[in-house]
Amino acid sequence: MRSGSAYAIVAALLWGTSWVATGLALHSFSSMASAAWRGLFTAAVLLPVIVIPALRAHRSLLAPMLHIERGRFLRYLVLATLGGPGFIIGMTVAVGISGATIAAFVAGAYPVVAAAGAPLVLGERPSRVAFAGLGLAFLGALLMAGFDIGGLRLDGLMVASGAALSFGIFLLLARRWQGPWRMPAAAVTFLDFGMAGVVAALICLVGGGGPLVPGGTPAEPWLAIAYLAVAPGLIGTLAVLESVKRIPAASSSAFLMLNPLTAAVLAAPVLGERLTPVQLLGGALVLAGIAMATLLVARMSVPTRAPAHT
Repeated sequence: MRSGSAYAIVAALLWGTSWVATGLALHSFSSMASAAWRGLFTAAVLLPVIVIPALRAHRSLLAPMLHIERGRFLRYLVLATLGGPGFIIGMTVAVGISGATIAAFVAGAYPVVAAAGAPLVLGERPSRVAFAGLGLAFLGALLMAGFDIGGLRLDGLMVASGAALSFGIFLLLARRWQGPWRMPAAAVTFLDFGMAGVVAALICLVGGGGPLVPGGTPAEPWLAIAYLAVAPGLIGTLAVLESVKRIPAASSSAFLMLNPLTAAVLAAPVLGERLTPVQLLGGALVLAGIAMATLLVARMSVPTRAPAHT
């Protein structure tokens, strides 16, 4: 197995656990407060990963910020906005509005957005069979969630759709820009979660998202947020950013379809949810679609790399 595929699988499995952890956190925190603490905790955990190498190399921490090229700065800002407030806050709010159905919808949508946009953004040309595999996996994800469009709140659906679109575009642009513009995965991840945390915290402080620290909060929600920061947040996002640099977006996106499958498996023992026969069928379709889309990687055309500073 290629290293890029391994990174994508690790990311998908860790992100799959985030739905259960988010459900635990939302028992005490508002959606906005949960997003704020998750973002700030993840940025705090990641800060030493950025600071220590700079100190070892005897570099000033301010120099890269003061002398950063305008083009790279703008690209960092775009990625931080898409992957931070666009996805982290959007997804958390959508889960708070409409629950697990919306969460599964978001989990199933952004890999398809990335795969569908790859020919336009990256010049990748996955085969029709690979696209069929992605579609099959997406259908399986919807079945696992018991997807019922008639039972969804319109506001939750709109927020979730926006979050899915935001992160799908984030994956594509991260693959296009990281190498040519020398944008380390750690820096991109730090900015994603840092911006999400700051924006969500400010919304809470001005009274638009509930209290940052609800009274009488037990330890369990704090532990859930800490887990969200370290495992899905830090490790998962670094893993997916490494994967999109190494393998085509269609392949990386297909592996990410393991996300809802992991969530459904863990929800049974932790939240007491049980898979119905329809959801079991959906899980089988997810696995079949992943196999369909990823076993054909060798037949995909070589992706077109963007030249530097474009």
